[in-house]
Parts: sequence; structure tokens; C-alpha cells
Amino acid sequence: MGKNSFFKILASVCTGTKLFDEISKHSVFRTLWHLILIALLLSAVFVLVRTPELSSDISDVNTFLQEEFGSVVVKSDGVYPEINPEKPRNINYDFTEIGYYPSLPNKQNLELNNKLNDRGFVWTPKGITGWIKMTPEKYVVYQGLASNKSPQWFNMTDKKGLYPYIKNNRLKSFNNLYTCLCAPLSGDIPLFMLLSPIKKGNNYFSDFSSNIYWYSSIMTGLKFVLMIFFNALFYSLLFALFFSITGRRDPQRDFTFKTAFNTAIYAGFPAMIIGIVFTISKMPWLDYQTIYLLTMFVYLIVIMQGKRKKEFNGKK
Repeated sequence: MGKNSFFKILASVCTGTKLFDEISKHSVFRTLWHLILIALLLSAVFVLVRTPELSSDISDVNTFLQEEFGSVVVKSDGVYPEINPEKPRNINYDFTEIGYYPSLPNKQNLELNNKLNDRGFVWTPKGITGWIKMTPEKYVVYQGLASNKSPQWFNMTDKKGLYPYIKNNRLKSFNNLYTCLCAPLSGDIPLFMLLSPIKKGNNYFSDFSSNIYWYSSIMTGLKFVLMIFFNALFYSLLFALFFSITGRRDPQRDFTFKTAFNTAIYAGFPAMIIGIVFTISKMPWLDYQTIYLLTMFVYLIVIMQGKRKKEFNGKK
């Protein structure tokens, strides 16, 4: 690896400030590429560390659903729970609501405890509809069972639009169905994904474990990549704007917007690592953004003091 390869730079900025004069002169494109690389790397580490916990959580959910519903039985005329298919029920698990109705209820009889839960499913023999509460006024609604002929896989709506979506997206055919999940990324962008096919007959909840794990891992990884990237971009731009303006007061100092921006991005690398460690440790009083901002700010002070010391010694 070259002297200025990504991993050499990462090792250098995490152990000292010697390389900052050089890497601050990188092109912005190269700096952003290194930011993307560290975001991907740290997200992958976070997902791998969480694998045992995530697998355990999925297993617990599957066991709970299996005990409550039995298997998911696909017949020629609908999708039913194996246990008591004629019995309506509404259950809650970890802020997720699952309501089963032997037939589509009237609008006033559709129970959604959206004050307590922020997501859920409405299951009728003619389909399974998922919903996610983004805000009290905005929902993502999607088909938990879908085919390539489904008219509308997901939609953004208000609470009043939930019932019409469920009613208008009932399945007419129960061949070639897929289980589906949807979750919002940063900026409330829904990520909808077709998972495993569901066959005629009995389908056990454990059959879906592998696909749910991969979906959850991809979602978690994408969220962390976006969080790391945009936090670094936002605060580095603020730093660059401030120091490029204040630095112009002294014509002797060579601290342009680009060098300030590059310095802030690379100074954030140790902060990102510390932030991920705290996130993995589940510290309740400090989130990633707080740790990142505080650590980067302290490191930037150290870097700027070192830079001023060099400038002072150079004038002697």
C-alpha cells in the first residue's frame, strides 16, 4: 500500500497529526472517497458485531409468532394462521402490532393502537398489509405479501389512507407470492424489499429467518453509512466555512476552504471510530452524533494548535 492509501491515512490520523499538512491538500473527490470507505467499513463492523444479538432477536420473534399463530397457511382462497383461523386477535410485540381478522372489518372496527406502537401488520385472508408511523400524520403502508402483479407495493399516506390502501390491495391470486418488508431510511425514504417466496401449504415463521436477517443487516448498514457520511459532511462544511473566513484575515496563512474541509473530514475519522464503539456499547446518555461532534472538535483544536505552533516556529 502507498503512503497515502486509505488504511495508511486511517492509521496515521488515529495516532497523530503529522500527516494533516499533506492530506489537507488532497482533492475533495479523494477525501470524499475516503469518507465513503470509512463509512462502509465502520457500518460493516457494526453489523458484524450485532449479528449474534440480531439473530437472537429474530429467533425470539419467530418463536412468539409461531406460538400465537402456528404456521402461515396459504390456500387457494387466502392466507390463514394455522391456529384458530376463525378467531380475530390483536397482539403487540416490542412496539409492533399484529392484527388478524378472519375477514376485512369495517373501517370503524379496524383497531390500530398507533399511540403505543409505531409499526404493525393487518392480516386478513386476502393479504397482509404492513404500516409504519413516521409522524402522527404520515405513514408508510405496504404489502407484506405481494406478487409481481401487485398494483401498489407501498405508499406514503396519512392515517385516513390506511384503510383504503388495505381494501384496494387485497390479493386476487395466491400463486407466486413473496413476503415483503419495508422500513424508512434517513430522510424518510422507504426501502421496500421482496424477500423469500411463500409456498402453498404451511410456511413456518422460522423459514423467513435468513431473509429477515439479511434485510435487517442491509437496513442497519445503510442507515449507519448515511448517518456517518452526512454527519461528517455537514460539520466539516461548517468548520471549513468558519476557518476559511477567519483564516483570510491573515494573508500569511494558507488555510483555504478546501484545506479546512479536508482537515475536518480526516479529523473526524477517530471520532467516527469512538462513536461506533459507544453505539455498540449502547451507552444510554451519549449517542453517535454527540460523541462524533465532541471528539472531532477536541481533535481539531489539537490540530490547529499544532499548525499555529509550526507557523510560529517558521517565523523565527
